[in-house]
Amino acid sequence: MIDVKYIKSLLTQELVEQIIQIQGFEVKNHFFKLRKKERTASTSVAENGYIKDFGGDFAGDIFSLLQKKCNFTFKDALEYVANFIGYTEQAQSYHSSTLKANSSKAVNLNEVASKLRLGFVQNKQQAINELNTLFHLNFFEFFGTDKIEKFVGFCERKQVFAYIFSDDNGVVKTIAYNQRIECRKWIREKGSTNSLFIKNINEQDEVIFIAEGVSEPLIFELLGLSYICFQNADEMKKVGKNGDFFQLKSKLRDKRLYIIADNDDIGLEASEKVASCLKNVAKSIYITQFKNYTKGFDMRDLILKIAGETSSKDAFEKELISQIINNSKEIIWK
Repeated sequence: MIDVKYIKSLLTQELVEQIIQIQGFEVKNHFFKLRKKERTASTSVAENGYIKDFGGDFAGDIFSLLQKKCNFTFKDALEYVANFIGYTEQAQSYHSSTLKANSSKAVNLNEVASKLRLGFVQNKQQAINELNTLFHLNFFEFFGTDKIEKFVGFCERKQVFAYIFSDDNGVVKTIAYNQRIECRKWIREKGSTNSLFIKNINEQDEVIFIAEGVSEPLIFELLGLSYICFQNADEMKKVGKNGDFFQLKSKLRDKRLYIIADNDDIGLEASEKVASCLKNVAKSIYITQFKNYTKGFDMRDLILKIAGETSSKDAFEKELISQIINNSKEIIWK
């Protein structure tokens, strides 16, 4: 059974406007003409998706509009909107339980993040030195570090740097320490949320990259590319249950997507899961996997390799583009 309240919570101004346009109305600057004979668009779509006709008597949500102006029944309207945003009952259940579990953790993580950010300011060179070992000194000489410092902290007690990731509201959700313990590269602060994906999407960009890993957001930020980064392959495989990801689908519509897979079976499987979820959304989807390198080879490994072999920003960018193109394969759906 479709949860109406949950569906309404997912609806944004952008999603509502897309649905309206599919019904044949032209939306411009959040206004559209509800009546064909109108000289000026008088119906608005608010930030929360509420629709108001200032030239008539209609006011309501997208479900009301579909019923009163497009001859939908409520049941048909609900199913239509649910299908449009990719709703599943599993996603609703997963999102609700995650939201409840994390509500008591945000304040604590923000306090920890504040200390880590202060630690970075006081130990900046030591933190940068550690970043150099992950990405190579040349990479930061080519692109600087200004764009990524919002992601970085330093723990004076552990003497390691940390990544800090927040949601769209600025609430810290994940803190990961660069601490090698029990063969694990990254140790999460207690209360961190693995399901958070880090993103920065410029709607004007035709190409968007999707990858896994906590270092990858820093790479794409410095390169100035639009991206979505899951924290690990397991979270990529659960994309069909991630309610937050459904709200993002509208930004991926008619885009060219490159999904960067780690060079192993798990990485490929996870990438294929994401691709399958977006097959009716994106213009084209490519899976990029660096099969000529060692098992587990990923985007960060590629950056480290190319940065160590090039002496200029131009040469670095040229080789990076070449590697991505030569190791990408478009998915053709049957």
